Amino acid sequence: MGNKTIILLLLLLSCIGSIVHAEIDADVHFGVYYQDELPYLEVSLHIVGSTLEEKIVTNAGVETRVNVLVTVKADEQIVDFEKYALRSPLAKNPSDFIDLRRFVLPPGNYTVEIKIVDQLKKSNQFNLQQEITIAEWKQEMFVSPISLLSNVKPSREQDNPFFKYGNLMEPAAFHFFHQQMNKLYVFSEIYNADQSGQENLAVKLSIENLDNDIDSHCQI
Repeated sequence: MGNKTIILLLLLLSCIGSIVHAEIDADVHFGVYYQDELPYLEVSLHIVGSTLEEKIVTNAGVETRVNVLVTVKADEQIVDFEKYALRSPLAKNPSDFIDLRRFVLPPGNYTVEIKIVDQLKKSNQFNLQQEITIAEWKQEMFVSPISLLSNVKPSREQDNPFFKYGNLMEPAAFHFFHQQMNKLYVFSEIYNADQSGQENLAVKLSIENLDNDIDSHCQI
């Protein structure tokens, strides 16, 4: 059984940016992790509700609806897929959708296809195709890719797709942090830390400002 260490850092950050919408505006994150040496792929979605057709529901507000198809292929053959619908809660303004699906896959090369269709306007779509490589489990120490999160809160909702290690972890959509946000959560997993031969390990994370080369450091 593999040894795994979880890294969840909270950094202070001030960041300003802008997003340009086109048809269905969606952000997709891919992450490969290991559970007891078995790899699995995480596919998380953030769909911007304001780029979907609205349906007015009396005085209760508006809702939006989408159909989602996630297909995993290997050598042009479908090895797994998820097909489902999402409906926003009633609100004054269209709500964003967030969702996460996990696929247990053996090591290899895959093509992941994402198709999102607006139920109320079928011509309004989002399509993405991404090549993904899942590596073999290593016996030496290695680290998963870093994920940026917009929010982390303790939870017991184990049936929530964003539940992990006693917390709900929401990915940061578009890697964007608006003006009101001053916290950046960083998540990663370290595997086989006991193979380093060291009793104590330090983790150092740096953030660099590409405009003026100012960086900050966090060590745990």
